[in-house]
Amino acid sequence: MNRKALLLGSIAAAFGLASHRLQGEFSVFATAHLVIGLAALLFAAVATLHKIRRTRRGVRLESVYRVLLYTVVLSGSVVLLERLAARSELRFDLTFEGEFQIAPATRDALARLEGPVSLTLFHDPGDPRIRRTRLLLGEIARDRPVQIHTLLIEESPGAEDRFGIGSSNTVIVEHGDDWIRVARPTEGALFEAFASLARRGDIVLYITTGSGEGNIDDGSASGFSGLAVGFQTEGFDVRTLPSAVMSEIPEDADLVVAIGPQRNMRSDALAALRGYLDSGGSLLAFIEPGVQSGLEGLLAEFGLQSPDALVVDPISDPVDGDIRGLSPIVFNYATHPVTEGLERNRNTVFRRARSFALHKPQPRDDLQAVVYTSAHAWLHEGPLELGSREPPTMPPGISVGYQYLGVAGRYPRSGGEARIVAFGDRDFASNRYLRALYNLDLVMNAAHWAVARQDRITLRPKSAGLIQFPVPIANSLKAFYGVGLLIPEILLIAGGLTWLHHRQS
Repeated sequence: MNRKALLLGSIAAAFGLASHRLQGEFSVFATAHLVIGLAALLFAAVATLHKIRRTRRGVRLESVYRVLLYTVVLSGSVVLLERLAARSELRFDLTFEGEFQIAPATRDALARLEGPVSLTLFHDPGDPRIRRTRLLLGEIARDRPVQIHTLLIEESPGAEDRFGIGSSNTVIVEHGDDWIRVARPTEGALFEAFASLARRGDIVLYITTGSGEGNIDDGSASGFSGLAVGFQTEGFDVRTLPSAVMSEIPEDADLVVAIGPQRNMRSDALAALRGYLDSGGSLLAFIEPGVQSGLEGLLAEFGLQSPDALVVDPISDPVDGDIRGLSPIVFNYATHPVTEGLERNRNTVFRRARSFALHKPQPRDDLQAVVYTSAHAWLHEGPLELGSREPPTMPPGISVGYQYLGVAGRYPRSGGEARIVAFGDRDFASNRYLRALYNLDLVMNAAHWAVARQDRITLRPKSAGLIQFPVPIANSLKAFYGVGLLIPEILLIAGGLTWLHHRQS
């Protein structure tokens, strides 16, 4: 019995510690397993001592010494392997989202910082977050001439006053005479700090306003302030362009962005955009279903036709309580610079979108769909039934197939090559959804491709989004590293008990 208790206790304690290590917290699963494991180990120890006391024969010292020797050898081997792994270049990342697999964008932003760079971690004694932050900093700075320091806040009063350290686990990124304080040092926050220090606003981006476009000053979930910050982080000089008085596009404009106008744009503004594209300009456009802003007609002139119909993708589950199928979760991407790095396991999510059909205006034009739904999608024309929570019914004889949610075009013209990227939804770039899944990568890559800056196309570090799916990703992570560990644990216990049974028989 004591051998079985020893086996069960060891496995339970090991899986409890593993769950805590992978999740970074004492979850119910980890705590319960540690309690059960320690109780079983304690029972095994008491049972063994009781058996020794009750036995009539003396305990042979050779057996005791052998057990002690095995224990010392095993413990020493574990410590030696841990030290060798720490000194080696081997890296293992068991976190669900590859937390310590540094995104290419982070390394690129750090590489753009010319001159000395230092990362200083300020903390209080005993802060459990420090180990994870040190590992993250070390991995980011790996193979790069970056100095990393770890200082106690109480022992650094001068630095505390200079940098305004408000709490433990704060990182100061210094580059020359400039510095940025990162109060919550995730990879995404450090990437934005590097990009901000390295930012060169040499690419001028104008965002149209005045026709109901998304508000880049609105920090609410439905606003687009995060999009403006994303552009600035990527090195764009962001400016606004009022369409109400727009008769021409400024000469310094490298890219014009229209975030889903909700009202008809003035004919002068549309003519200015047309002339800008004919002279080799670049446009990033977001349009919405159920809206006629005039931008749809301009896109159609360049072969990007968009019927005013709502995309229904029945294989997509509800998002944020919306009707099933109306918020396509995308996993189909064309091979194109805009979607570089995006694969079937790297999803983007759209919220009530319209689609595109492609028709070349001129033979040399290059048009391509870059993002599309599943093969089961179809188009719903007309308004939805008022108050309905069920997906619309597909009429008989309707065409079913891939629907293009994002398209890109290159247009050689006498004034230069124009580039257009258009999406059939603007909400997927709002504050609520921009950092959900890979939406940010898709939008920023589209902007970089539109201005022919392919060297900046990359995947960015992920941060927790606000979107909640039927089974949220964060909960899936906890389930996998918690209850999900029950399967290998049960198999291991069963195998161990079988081995003990055969050994004793």
